[in-house]
Amino acid sequence: MRLADGIRGITASMRLWRRWPIWSLRPALLIYILAVLAAYALALAAAWTHTQLHASSLAVFAALLAVGAGSIELGRLVREPQGTLVKDLFSVWYLPVAVLLPPAYALTAAIPLQILSQWRMHSGHAYRRAFSTAAVGLGFGAASLTFHILAAHGGTAHPSAGTPAAAWVGAVIVAGTVRWMINVGAIAGAIKLSDPSARLRGIAFTREPLSIDIIELTVAVMVTTLTALNPVLMALALPSAAALRRTALHAQLSSQARKDAKTGLLNAGTWQHEAAAELARAARTRTPAALAMLDIDHFKQVNDSYGHPAGDAVLAALSAAMSGLLREYDITGRYGGEEFAILLPHTDASQAGEIAERLRHKLAQITTLTDCGGDSIELSVTVSIGVAAVDPARPDLDELVAAADAALYCAKRAGRDRVCLSPQGSGELKLSQREPMR
Repeated sequence: MRLADGIRGITASMRLWRRWPIWSLRPALLIYILAVLAAYALALAAAWTHTQLHASSLAVFAALLAVGAGSIELGRLVREPQGTLVKDLFSVWYLPVAVLLPPAYALTAAIPLQILSQWRMHSGHAYRRAFSTAAVGLGFGAASLTFHILAAHGGTAHPSAGTPAAAWVGAVIVAGTVRWMINVGAIAGAIKLSDPSARLRGIAFTREPLSIDIIELTVAVMVTTLTALNPVLMALALPSAAALRRTALHAQLSSQARKDAKTGLLNAGTWQHEAAAELARAARTRTPAALAMLDIDHFKQVNDSYGHPAGDAVLAALSAAMSGLLREYDITGRYGGEEFAILLPHTDASQAGEIAERLRHKLAQITTLTDCGGDSIELSVTVSIGVAAVDPARPDLDELVAAADAALYCAKRAGRDRVCLSPQGSGELKLSQREPMR
């Protein structure tokens, strides 16, 4: 009886283990995550075998963890943005550990703070938190190793030991930069393996996240310097670090509020605001502009046949592809349902038609994997596009949208998977002369 109970328990555990979300990941991403976790575990083991415990080091480590925990508690009421990289600003407390203590402490510091953050602030898949912990730990372990190598060769071990302040701060900045490169690189690799169409530049390398990273590094350097001079002074940085974190998260939430949740493109209200501003600029500078209205053909059939998750996946895939195909200054938004609006600055009617035709052709080649009854199915769709150029005499957004929308319906009436151009002034709508994809 006991043997049977034991076998049933093992079988139930195996079923539960197989249901873990991590096993549903793409094979390449799964291997990558497991490799990073293994590297982190090996680095931890190697570092601690070469580290001796000292009461003074443990005291500084405990104090930095305590203020880091206090920062987490102060930020509990701030809602974190979803679907983007979150700048939690914990490096304000990790960097002093990396600089002032042996690398083993820097590798370890991420574990208690990430666990506390998971428990007190937000929940999520355990494998994501474990991967983030490993990436952060490896980054700060490398930062600690970098600083101690520089200190050994340049005599920059402590700011109060006769070391020029600029040399010491420079070594700390180099260590912090190494941390940033490893941490962002590891997470960017995971994002790219999860979604090959993701544009990393738009996620981590635009002005806003880079500005936050620079501010975070400068604050971390100041906290490190204060702690090096006197560990008691680190408490003075807690209110400022907490306020900085709230400000950074508020900026990320404000940015996220401009985006459509399913596509990552501008939502309709934000698109209209930015498109109107661009049209006003085009009128002042007397430069051309055009609008393309794009609609996914037979999109309702995708939702009806494969379910709304499959439809959402198609929307996301086409949106990512559009972002990669269009220019950085083009203004793209989800106008509603399966319809998208693309304002093309510095573009006349002929150029807009060529851009729309290239979009139509490339988007028809996109395939999206979806699950249907346990089987993986590749979905592909076509799009119809209507194009209208700005009337220089009346650069009105509503009229431009109406003209492009009329051209879009012309493309649909002609059989879909086509581009239709709206003429300036009077005249009939014209279909693109290029052969549509079949």
